[in-house]
Amino acid sequence: MSYRMMNKVLILLASYNGEKFIERQITSILNQANCIVDIIVSDDHSTDNTLKILYRLADKNKNIKITINSLHKGFSHNFFNLFLIADIKNYDYIALSDQDDFFLKNKFSKSIDLLNRYNADVISSAVKCFGASKKILKQSNKMTKYDYLFEGGGQGNSFIMKKLFFEEFQLFFKNNYNEFSSFYFHDWLIYIYCRAKKHIWFFYNEPLTLYRIHNSNVAGDKYSFSGIHERLFKIISGWYMGQIILANKISRLIDPKIPDLTKLNFFKFFLLICLNGRRKISDRLILLFSYLLGFVKEKIIR
Repeated sequence: MSYRMMNKVLILLASYNGEKFIERQITSILNQANCIVDIIVSDDHSTDNTLKILYRLADKNKNIKITINSLHKGFSHNFFNLFLIADIKNYDYIALSDQDDFFLKNKFSKSIDLLNRYNADVISSAVKCFGASKKILKQSNKMTKYDYLFEGGGQGNSFIMKKLFFEEFQLFFKNNYNEFSSFYFHDWLIYIYCRAKKHIWFFYNEPLTLYRIHNSNVAGDKYSFSGIHERLFKIISGWYMGQIILANKISRLIDPKIPDLTKLNFFKFFLLICLNGRRKISDRLILLFSYLLGFVKEKIIR
């Protein structure tokens, strides 16, 4: 394939204190086969040597641009910053990247081929864990009418989007930015928009990303003791249910016909989650438990 015919991919990479791993990840992006890549890095006010590494890499590679947050914003809001500033007019596809993973050399070319073969707007793929875990994390492709109200479309570091889709999403994001201040999941937000607008999402269940699991990364291994403990805390505290309510509110900005979860009684909520979740039955029962806890707490407060 000639240089002129190659697809141009813009990678939105969020960094924060990633001195141990970020150079290897950026190298894996620069080494992608059969495409032209540019990288925008949003650094979230790192306090280690991350910026020194980034500036050294940018001096050698003119396709790396760096922006720095004046204050630490947090993981998702660092990606939100990238959604706001990304200039995509010269690109065909947009991808997301964390700072500590590793992309297989054919990740972009394979994803682009699948997007076009299945006429999809966004693709997410399985990831193969390395480091503290060796699992392969896959997403169920059994999409239902409202599955996006309860869960995202997989790990954001596996997402690749067509330009026209991202243009539309970016406009929505900019016009409604204040609505997302308490929403934690930048990748779930993309899934909500895609599905609520009836765009086409494609799940690919072969890993194209090596997903690093270590003590200091944000996501971690949800099957480890610390991962299970964190999930239980978020469920029992009502935090996760709060994120679902926010996801529902955001989805209704896109399509007001989507059911308002805050106005459903338990029986209707039960039917909605049973009929529309992609997760295992056990996960749906945990979600119902979270809903009941919130209901009981509200009664006690009253």
